Amino acid sequence: MRKNLYLVVNIFLVTTFLISVSPGRIIDKAELEESGLVLQNSEEHETVVVADKMTMQQLLQESRISGGLIVSAGCGTGREIAALAKGSSFIVQGLNSNLREIEKARKLARSLDLAGRLSFKHWSGGCLPYTDNLANVLFWNKPGVEADMTEIMRVLAPLGEAYILENNGWRKMVKPWPDEIDEWPHYRYDAGSTGASNDSRVGPPGQIQWEAGPRFMRSHEIETGFSSIVTAKGRLYYILDEGPIGITDARFPSKWSLVCRDAFNGILLWKNPLPQWGWQAWVKERENIPQVWLGTRTRSADVDRLMVVDGDTLYVTMSFGAPVSAIDGATGKVLMTYKETAGTVEFIFIDGVLIVRNNNPDPAIIAIRARDGKILWRRDAGIIIDRSLCAAAGKVFFHNRSEMISLGLRTGKELWKKETELRPSAVIAHEDAVLVMQSSITLALSAETGGELWRGPGADSRGRYPDIFIVNDLVWSGRPHFDARQIRTGEVVQKMDLQKVLESGHHRRCYTDRATINYMITGERGSEFLDLHENDHKRHNWFRGPCITGMMPANGLFYVPPHQCFCYPAVKMDGFFALSSQLTGGSSGSGNISTQRLEKGPAYAKSIKDKGASPEDWPTYRQNPKRSGATVSQVPADLNRLWSNRLGGNLTQAVVAGGRVFVAEKDAGTLHCLDIKSGKLLWSRTVAGRIDSPPGVHKGYVIFGSRDGFVYSFRASDGELAWCFRAAPEDRQIVSYDRMESVWPVHGSVLILDDLVYCSAGRSGFIDGGIYLYSLKAATGKIVYQTKLEGPYPDISQPSYAFHEDGYRSDLLTTDGRCLYMGRTALNRNLEVVEPERIHLVGTQRGDELEYRRMPGMRLVATGGFLNDTFWNRTWWMYSYVWPGFHYAQQAPKSGQMLVFDDQNTYTVKHYTTRNRHSPMLFPGKGYLLFADDNNNEPLFYRGKGEPAPIKWEPELPADTKWSIFQDAAVDKGPGFTRSLPAQWTSWVNVRIEAMVLANDKLIFAGSPDIVPDEDPLAAIEGRMGGVLKIISAKNGSPLAEYNLDSKPVFDGLIAAQGKLFITTHSGEIICLGQK
Repeated sequence: MRKNLYLVVNIFLVTTFLISVSPGRIIDKAELEESGLVLQNSEEHETVVVADKMTMQQLLQESRISGGLIVSAGCGTGREIAALAKGSSFIVQGLNSNLREIEKARKLARSLDLAGRLSFKHWSGGCLPYTDNLANVLFWNKPGVEADMTEIMRVLAPLGEAYILENNGWRKMVKPWPDEIDEWPHYRYDAGSTGASNDSRVGPPGQIQWEAGPRFMRSHEIETGFSSIVTAKGRLYYILDEGPIGITDARFPSKWSLVCRDAFNGILLWKNPLPQWGWQAWVKERENIPQVWLGTRTRSADVDRLMVVDGDTLYVTMSFGAPVSAIDGATGKVLMTYKETAGTVEFIFIDGVLIVRNNNPDPAIIAIRARDGKILWRRDAGIIIDRSLCAAAGKVFFHNRSEMISLGLRTGKELWKKETELRPSAVIAHEDAVLVMQSSITLALSAETGGELWRGPGADSRGRYPDIFIVNDLVWSGRPHFDARQIRTGEVVQKMDLQKVLESGHHRRCYTDRATINYMITGERGSEFLDLHENDHKRHNWFRGPCITGMMPANGLFYVPPHQCFCYPAVKMDGFFALSSQLTGGSSGSGNISTQRLEKGPAYAKSIKDKGASPEDWPTYRQNPKRSGATVSQVPADLNRLWSNRLGGNLTQAVVAGGRVFVAEKDAGTLHCLDIKSGKLLWSRTVAGRIDSPPGVHKGYVIFGSRDGFVYSFRASDGELAWCFRAAPEDRQIVSYDRMESVWPVHGSVLILDDLVYCSAGRSGFIDGGIYLYSLKAATGKIVYQTKLEGPYPDISQPSYAFHEDGYRSDLLTTDGRCLYMGRTALNRNLEVVEPERIHLVGTQRGDELEYRRMPGMRLVATGGFLNDTFWNRTWWMYSYVWPGFHYAQQAPKSGQMLVFDDQNTYTVKHYTTRNRHSPMLFPGKGYLLFADDNNNEPLFYRGKGEPAPIKWEPELPADTKWSIFQDAAVDKGPGFTRSLPAQWTSWVNVRIEAMVLANDKLIFAGSPDIVPDEDPLAAIEGRMGGVLKIISAKNGSPLAEYNLDSKPVFDGLIAAQGKLFITTHSGEIICLGQK
């Protein structure tokens, strides 16, 4: 742990010294000491003085911080801080109490195309509206207003910098690195592979610190797309495959990158491509036969040991088998490549020395001085067992299949060798002992002499490494009946029998466990925190990491990369998360509670002339509260482009009402209003957070939620604010997908029923205190009903269910006309939970506890969330009474990747029409299945006997999956839901349908062409081949018209209103088609 010196500089003493300093220069600690000034220790921060008034940009240029979050308290109209966001790795937020200045600042951000990356927030003082340890730089640009240093230090990330504007210039302070948090520089923490850090702040996850993408790993059926993760100096490094999600196709290249994010706010700092990585670097051929994929997925044994970080330098191989390179952690630039290490298989770093195992051409170990590349020694080793290379206390250890060998770190001199009768699965090095492990035995040898110290039970492994850790000189192993042994003697000093805590009825997760000085963090079903000191164990099935790599505790946070798993679909959190155990700032860490819940604008309660809703309009997301995606509006098959407007950015689906078109620019947090006849922009308004989905228009007002935690109502005619309501319990922000966001975000598309606005704020019932739901009066924003959904937290005295968990996860609200629905949760109009019918099952394969649920009414549900635009192969939409739970619907009616419906029929597209034993699968170029069903054709859960029986239809269930639609469906990843009645019609289309609308008697859909060019296999899917719009008969599926589009639509970005089509495209354009 680094020690920090905290300095307080007496301004009076340095006045004469400053006179001799050139204006506009930062004076560092060394210069002050040379001047003979007396420096004192403080417990709060390191302080230096900045001479004269430098600009913020100049201050930033002289800072060590190269990216992250900048906050400016007191930003005026934003002109100075706008320069900080241009072309940099920073996102910037200005705080201001003056609403008029904020509006000017937001217009400036839009004009510079920086909206979203540069944001402005209303703040009237008090607690800063951020979670703890978030900002890298904070400018206190409020001269004459005393800075609350406790608050400033709370929101600064460790090593973050605060600049306080005073009469004689800026005063700079640096937040020290806390002693209680630790880094994670190797795959197994350190060069000894002990697997346990010294971080005492990491604990059971309670709050989200930040989130990022992707939402999922590509597929369960392909090699895990996350191959390593390490962290140091407040930066997080990992290797990620960003190839097409959900698709396992040998023709499609992987898209691996080396990624660096800020460890405390998740902001992307830099990304370097790794073209020669992943299975295509080590597997030459693979056929597109569904069943062979899982059986042949592979991975280099030590690919996770090809990245190490020390301070500001990252060491990594830039392709598989390449030599080790030293990378500047701040910029991603290569500093040095150690050419002698070509053919690297794995490496570790200790005391300034790289220890590299390579095959070039024969196995060898090379020791290199990292700072200059000097080779210290080389040892030709013949055979080196995977995961046996480690180092501690000036010694290097490895196993050659028959002997354990110790070498001097700097000399390579053989210190001892010890014959062992076992071939180890891994070796761990400690300053006193070396642990040689198999599943059946652990052999402890003296690190000094190689003599045997003791023998104990072995350690099993589900991931890459046996689950054994060294914590405070104790060796923990023996899952689920844990023993802690004194490392020098093998004496058992502590026991924990956690059979019930870890019992689940299914296999444990496929990744290595981790540990800190307080917890073992296991992956039985998700993430279990096993308390090493008290009997206070916790289970979190809603957070799980990717296969092999798993999760990481460091920096006082718990990092959970994206997963590829299907279990717990109703509660599991999807994406890349950094989680904290609890806020450290007490009441000051709770965000700005004093912010008024309801703010009234100039248009509040003003009477307006409104012609009322027209059935030809499209006033809300997917046209109506049921989210049907259908309209009575009749659209002609013969279409012309009437107008288009390139607004830019990532647009939502549009809505139409009262002669106006409304569309949100998501990341910019901007709502645009256009004239329906000409497409002319009438007005735009920007809020403090993203708008993730379209607004609703009600009686002359446009109402929507924002990821800033507020619900807004603007007058539709001119964009004047009527009211805004803070749905978040506090005004506290984090970073989400490189944008500022409330801890409790609100979806853009609120549900409007009977003059009431229904909305939710939050992400999960298990995080940040739960999900807050409200019913507000549409006219005034006043609360009618409210509730909070939290928990229920697992009873760890009972075994965990293998595949389902009670709880709540946020999604857009929908209705069946009577109840409200949020994912699996049903509520009445008073926001009281309505319990569905639970169908409990006992799995026929292993006796697993299974279930699905029958809801009070038929409603539209998206198992991965309505705004999940990834088309991941283990999520789907369904219009049914059923919540499917852990049961696929690949064979089911009214179930697919997208659908629309009216009162009689449902029209669905399935992307995944074949499968292997574990997952639905897709090989593009063969078409997508479009079909129509009667609404009463409900999915069938067949138990292997009785009537009605399932029938076969177009989706494949290959024989080699060993599944059959006629078997009992109560089985892990079995046939799932099937159909008992035929579809009304089916059609295979050559369009990857990404948007669809039912316009009276016509079914209209659009997407990218279903083409896989040999020279660029991803061209169509990634939008480089434009789009296709098709119109067919809803009655029988017969084609009526087809049009080419310059750009494919955004996800669900097609609507029909007033006899016209409105398409929002990937190019940031909104297009209106109709008859001239």
